[in-house]
Amino acid sequence: MPSAEKLPERRLSKSKFAMFLRTQCDRELYLSLFSNNATALEAAGIPAPLKSRPGVQLITTSGRDFEYEQFDHLCTALPSYVMHKSNGRANIDLKEALRGVHGPSLILQPQIEAEEFRAVALKNIGVRTADMPFIPEMAGLRPDIVFAEPRRESEYEIMPNGSRKLLAGDDKRMALSVIDLKNITEANATYSAEVCLYAMFLSNWLRTEGAEFQSKFFVTDRVYLWRHVEMPNFTRIMATKEGGDHAKRLTALKKDLEDGRVNYLIYMPSVRKFFTEDVPRVVRTGDQSGWAAVDYHVNPRCTSCDWLGNRAWLAPDDQKHFDAHPDFYCSPAAEKSDHLSKMAGLSKGASVVLGQGGHQKVASLVGISPASNILRQHSHLKKDRVQIGARASSIT
Repeated sequence: MPSAEKLPERRLSKSKFAMFLRTQCDRELYLSLFSNNATALEAAGIPAPLKSRPGVQLITTSGRDFEYEQFDHLCTALPSYVMHKSNGRANIDLKEALRGVHGPSLILQPQIEAEEFRAVALKNIGVRTADMPFIPEMAGLRPDIVFAEPRRESEYEIMPNGSRKLLAGDDKRMALSVIDLKNITEANATYSAEVCLYAMFLSNWLRTEGAEFQSKFFVTDRVYLWRHVEMPNFTRIMATKEGGDHAKRLTALKKDLEDGRVNYLIYMPSVRKFFTEDVPRVVRTGDQSGWAAVDYHVNPRCTSCDWLGNRAWLAPDDQKHFDAHPDFYCSPAAEKSDHLSKMAGLSKGASVVLGQGGHQKVASLVGISPASNILRQHSHLKKDRVQIGARASSIT
């Protein structure tokens, strides 16, 4: 096992955060942090990712096209309210943009690099000093749009530690709302947590790199997912005489945004847990004991994972990587090791309880008595206790 200093380059980005929230898999998180350099990964004995998701590049391209279409629409429909470079195709310096804000302004692709103020931000949200080295370099943790506008009557400010604070009635600072564009019709927990993550880092940016703006702006807990191909009120007013007034166009857009407002209090805890618990635990285990020591559990969430190892889904080049080390990938590894996740429907939590009770393989469950105490220690096990022994026998 190579030392941590000799491991391939790795980086923590929004895609790694989002994928972990979807899969809740420690091993997927650990392996995904490494750059996709097959030579470096092979030299370090680390499994290379296998692009087994059909059409994933098409989905990525579609999402980017959606963003650009909406940016183009904003630049055309609200020219006096939009700040951008190349219609959002290039990042804009956020300091430069905020210096030019004197009224409502939609800032497209603001340049924020969390790595530049990582020590302050991570400490603020509760990462222990001893865990700091296990947080990889961060990149791309920034929103699609920052919307600066006059504060509303009742506002909560997002503090650098991720908490909220009720804004005093006489506080005249302008609000900064985070908006993330998603080519979706319904929001989910992953996308909602992402926009909370961006808002938290923006708050820390405002206290560090953007300290000159603290007296003029605050980050509001009004964070949004832009999730309509056509914003209904915005589109409707554009077709009317009333829509000739750009201020009314902006009002219609704000009304549409409210449909995608994210409840910050619900989703911010998952952001905090990711940085304070999940990443340090996973990286420490992998670096100190090797990637194979990092926990995994094959289940339906794994269909989008590059380390599942379903050979039939792989392109010819990836099949070569797979054939060289099939046990590097979770599905064949689970089969070979008689992993508890072989048993369909057995949850990760139930498997943990069984493992702690000395049942780490499916074979150990063959003939287990429904009255066994271990089967009463988890709701799933309790419900299926009469069938577990027979199910284990059928697959061993």
